Amino acid sequence: MRNKLSIWVHLVWGTKKREPLVCEELRPLLLHKVEEVAELKGYDVIEANTMPDHVHILLRLHPSQNISDVVKHIKGITAHWINQQQLTPTNFEWQEGYGAFSVSSFMVRKVVAYIQNQQKHHTERDFENEMMYLDIFGKDI
Repeated sequence: MRNKLSIWVHLVWGTKKREPLVCEELRPLLLHKVEEVAELKGYDVIEANTMPDHVHILLRLHPSQNISDVVKHIKGITAHWINQQQLTPTNFEWQEGYGAFSVSSFMVRKVVAYIQNQQKHHTERDFENEMMYLDIFGKDI
């Protein structure tokens, strides 16, 4: 029997000091860059979205991948690219940490919808409250 592994992870991290540097013009460029990095590194990104001060990514991990390396690559390559292209008025940095929440196969569609609707969610909840919500109720997004 072949190995069967299905590990979905919802990743969330913010900009350094939660500066709102991901403007509407940068948003599609950043999402495209995340997709490029994913393709280059062999990551299976299911959905991604950004807000001015943070990013959400749902991905499926392969057996040879680990979360910390995935986050390190995406954060490092995107920040370097943003600075190289001078896409923000100041130096761009991501925060040091990140949130990683396991997602059951039954919840993938719900998490995809949650990530797609970030702009709506943030009319009701800021980033700090969202992180608390995900930490406490992550299974029931």
